[in-house]
Amino acid sequence: MTPDGSASAQPPGGGGPGPVPESSPGAAEPPAPPRVFLCYATADRDFARSLGRGLRRNGVAAWADFWEVRYGDSLVRKLFVEGIAGADAFVLVHSPHWADDPLLKDQLDNMAVRRIEQGCRLVPVLLDGVAPPAPLAHLLPLKTGRSEPEALRAAVEIAQTLYGVDDRPPVEAPPWLTAPGTPGPSALPAPTPAPVGSPPRPAFPGLPETDLVLLRRLLRQALDTGELGPLFWPDAARADGDPSPSGGPERSLDALEAAGLVSVVRHRGRIRWCELTPQGYHRAVPAVVPDHDALRRRVIEALAGHRPTSTPLRDTELAATAGASLLVVRQQLEELAADRRVTLLRPRVGLLVREVDPVLRDWLP
Repeated sequence: MTPDGSASAQPPGGGGPGPVPESSPGAAEPPAPPRVFLCYATADRDFARSLGRGLRRNGVAAWADFWEVRYGDSLVRKLFVEGIAGADAFVLVHSPHWADDPLLKDQLDNMAVRRIEQGCRLVPVLLDGVAPPAPLAHLLPLKTGRSEPEALRAAVEIAQTLYGVDDRPPVEAPPWLTAPGTPGPSALPAPTPAPVGSPPRPAFPGLPETDLVLLRRLLRQALDTGELGPLFWPDAARADGDPSPSGGPERSLDALEAAGLVSVVRHRGRIRWCELTPQGYHRAVPAVVPDHDALRRRVIEALAGHRPTSTPLRDTELAATAGASLLVVRQQLEELAADRRVTLLRPRVGLLVREVDPVLRDWLP
């Protein structure tokens, strides 16, 4: 056990805590564990403590006030600056006791803003059969009981989600793919399994720099067009105007596709087009658009200042008002629409904003 009472981290889905193997000289440093802010009502502290212990046993650095806040600390600074602002993801334990804690609504508002502006995952955990809070009604919740075994099972499921564990069965080659009498594979190639005992690589810590170079290049091309894709591959594959003779871009594109950051269209074995996924956009945009957070804030300010009219607001007008790239505006509108904060119309080209939720104004100081 560690000094704070948590167990040594181990791969999600494992059994009890085990010894952490010593790092061999020259071995690559493992990625930092995801940091998760644990939000709960005071009456649910026993469950939250069991859930937090389970998360830490499964490779997740759970942040909870009963471990982090000491007598004399500033509660606001601890919760909102060190806890919420420093988290990669959030776990919200919701129960009938939520109405008893006035600070919980402020925490939920802050977490919702981080989720929309930075793509942080927010996992609702529901107790006692309660419905999720209205702002999270569109998110798939995790429903569980209050017992410690149930809390530990919930922790494993959350950890597996954060680490991107994929339990889908393999995609098998259909029998008609190979002509009768012709030798062929019985299944499509499977990824090389990780060494036994090693944790799966989280979905968010990073990729090799060679792959990220291509991802950033794709994003720059997408910014020029205002769309995530389709992006013409021969153009995207060129570095500094010269084609790469080593085949490196194709290998990097395969890695990006396997990580869910791009989708690829192939014809007769050749790459024709590719498209960034929303995850790929969020992974590359901090390096390509350094003022991305400020631009997104200006988009929200422009939307909050928009008054209802009979004419929908065009995405191009919003981009001009906010001084932001059209792609940045369109991606934020899609995220706000998914959270039911705006209502969009989708003509053949671009997006039109028909309605804006007044709650956006509450997000601004």
